[in-house]
Amino acid sequence: MSENSSLDGYPKRYDLFEILSTRSNKQVYLLVDAAFYEDFWDFWSSFQPKARQSWCYLFQNSAYDELRSESPLLIIIEEGEAGETLYYWLLEQPQLFSKACMLIESLLSLHQLLHFWHQRISAMYPNGECDLLTCYSSPLLALFWPSLSPKEQADFVGIDNQIYLPTCLLLNEAQRLDNSAEIETGFSLLTWAQIDEDGTADNTFSIDSPYRLSDSQYELLTRSQRRHRMVNDIFLRLSQYFAFVLDINQLSALFFSSIEIAKEAYPDEAEFSFETFAVYRFVLDNDYFETSDFKALQPKYDLRTSIQMFSQLNPPIYDKPFQSKQALWITNVEQGSDEI
Repeated sequence: MSENSSLDGYPKRYDLFEILSTRSNKQVYLLVDAAFYEDFWDFWSSFQPKARQSWCYLFQNSAYDELRSESPLLIIIEEGEAGETLYYWLLEQPQLFSKACMLIESLLSLHQLLHFWHQRISAMYPNGECDLLTCYSSPLLALFWPSLSPKEQADFVGIDNQIYLPTCLLLNEAQRLDNSAEIETGFSLLTWAQIDEDGTADNTFSIDSPYRLSDSQYELLTRSQRRHRMVNDIFLRLSQYFAFVLDINQLSALFFSSIEIAKEAYPDEAEFSFETFAVYRFVLDNDYFETSDFKALQPKYDLRTSIQMFSQLNPPIYDKPFQSKQALWITNVEQGSDEI
């Protein structure tokens, strides 16, 4: 059993007191995205200017300095000081806390750690553009982590650093179903497999040579935002054709349930194909995939190509029968989750 796993197979859980008590000569930092808390600055401002030397904006003096107003904060945590008080105030809203916060244990000073993060918050995207990589977000880092190789994981954390994410983000699917509020407020270490290395290899993450995202990593990291944008686009499109007021939550439930239908029916297809399948249930008839014409294309083409060819051969006609059929499908949707 790994020292970072508990007896029941869950990631080992740490609280702030335990981390502070066992840190040796390391400093503990809180990385928090203040945007999640409406009254964050009302609370944090009460500690200023006294605590001003104990924190900084993550984007300051970086390529993203102009976004400082949206920047997460890097804050020193010491017992009895402002950072610890802030931590426990943030913890009063555990659902927000798990999205907004992570802890870092490091030998680096505040400004050294700032430089450390500047080497990790940029990436080269598949389109060739270098842009912000929001790996300071706990949910995104938890999602991104398994896509990295052991060397990339080791390089990301760096020497003599430890990164703690909310435990709820590091659970497997079965463990998430059995999750509790108590687990949600704890932290677990980001871990990686041991690698044999001679120490001469370049670090994967640097300002001069940003990490290069693969197509699959890009798809993974943009999936949630992309799908919610698709739902919004569907809402705007359909609003032109229906006289009644559409419920975007119903559309969202239909969209995500359609993705699940596609996954079950076409398990070997890619995520982009599942999304195309779902979108075209709104553009074409909702049951277009059950027609004989569509099924005839399937043995010859992949899912996205089949949908494209079918839509060219059978363009939608937005007449009253079509609208009535689609309206019945949309308004009788079973309420469900829109989680990815």
